[in-house]
Amino acid sequence: MRRKSAAAGMTIFFALAMTVMTALICASILSVKVSFGRMQAANAVDQALFSLFARYDRQLEEKYDLFFIDAGCGGPPDIAAVCSEIEDAASYILDPGKGNLVPMGKPLLTLTIEQCVLDSYSLATDANGALFAAQAVQAVENTAALESISFLRDRVSGGEAAGELGREAVKEAESASYSSIMKQSGQAKREREEAIAAGDESAEALPEVPPGFRNPLPVLERLKRLSVMRIVVPPERTVSDGKADLGSFVSRRKTARGIGVIDTTKGTLRGAGGLAFKAYVRGHYSTYMSPSPNSALAYQTEYILYGKKSDEKNLKAVVGRLIALREAANIACIYTDPKMSSELSETALLIGLVLLIPEAEPLIKLLLAAGWAYAESLIDVRALLEGKRIPYVKTANGWQADLMNLAMNGGDISGLSKDAPGGMDYTDYLGVLLLAASPSKIVKRAMDMTESEIRGSGRPDFRLDSCIGAVGAKVSVRSENRVTFPVGEKMDYRDM
Repeated sequence: MRRKSAAAGMTIFFALAMTVMTALICASILSVKVSFGRMQAANAVDQALFSLFARYDRQLEEKYDLFFIDAGCGGPPDIAAVCSEIEDAASYILDPGKGNLVPMGKPLLTLTIEQCVLDSYSLATDANGALFAAQAVQAVENTAALESISFLRDRVSGGEAAGELGREAVKEAESASYSSIMKQSGQAKREREEAIAAGDESAEALPEVPPGFRNPLPVLERLKRLSVMRIVVPPERTVSDGKADLGSFVSRRKTARGIGVIDTTKGTLRGAGGLAFKAYVRGHYSTYMSPSPNSALAYQTEYILYGKKSDEKNLKAVVGRLIALREAANIACIYTDPKMSSELSETALLIGLVLLIPEAEPLIKLLLAAGWAYAESLIDVRALLEGKRIPYVKTANGWQADLMNLAMNGGDISGLSKDAPGGMDYTDYLGVLLLAASPSKIVKRAMDMTESEIRGSGRPDFRLDSCIGAVGAKVSVRSENRVTFPVGEKMDYRDM
């Protein structure tokens, strides 16, 4: 009896022990499956985001080296559709048999998606285009484009001394007025005539004028009153009549905004970043020399610089700035070159004598220098618009406007422009203007031209403020129909 009782006790003990051990084993297996399910869910969400980011806008990438997802298709960003896409892509990882024509066995894990939300996402236009600018800067880092504009910056900085001297000379020349000089001359001539009529023998005789001499001041003054665009734009090149509704541009209209922006990329445009973005603009947008056939404004870089509503107005703004830039450099050349400076002084003195106001020779010299430099600047800019090159710091050897010839031909500058090998062409000078531009302004206008170009390429409803560049997704996954856990993942094109 005792043996049977002991055997029964042992049986009960082992049965209870096996029950506990089986429960522990099952619990361990379930725990492992849940843990593995959590890892599998994280992998699925990560792969789903990679799948989402793989469908970046091809036109933006090919034309502008930018990676964004067009989530709007002509309207505001459709976040629900983005979430559905993430869910769909993740479901193929969670259920390997999904979509297979041949049924597979029961999966080791049962994982289902309960919910997917984007708790943060950044649009290209967020924070005044910070993400757009960051990608643009990244696109040109360590490239020839950045080296090119850095070289251009160094080249321009080498001529700053001459430029500063020229700007001071131009400012000083503003004190001389052609009308006041002619008024003084008229007064002196009347006084002389009155003295002669009164029989005053001390009245000065008119000075002898060298053969062929002609006062260039009236011609130079007339040049300043003529239409600059008619003078500098070559007749064989017509100016685009492109116009744009600025209110429709992304920089002017009310745009969609991301939520919980992952990274506003503060400081992107400071220092080297600002220089890199200017190199990006120089390499990716059209100009007067190579206009865009698709964009509302054919001269995109000119718009990025000055933001006018028409190609003509933007080109005119560029021409005006180039003339001012060249005028400062040219007047510095006149004053620093011994031969030209001597010709300037001699001509000013002779004009003073002819006008009977020799005491006004200093003012005449200022006015003459400014007019001569301006005429040379017109020729320079015309040369640039003809596709020729002009050195940033000029010497007498590269001078094109002969003072006496200008006076004789009435200021006609056609045919005077020359190409200077080793000089800077029109796009180089646009680069100089970009170096002085505000990075924040050119980022906004670059976005305008990017959107305009894509719209003109067959996608009239394209919106840059519907383009996503960074995403933070939170997906709730249920494992084994027992445990639900959230999986959060973030992804940014700049980190890929």
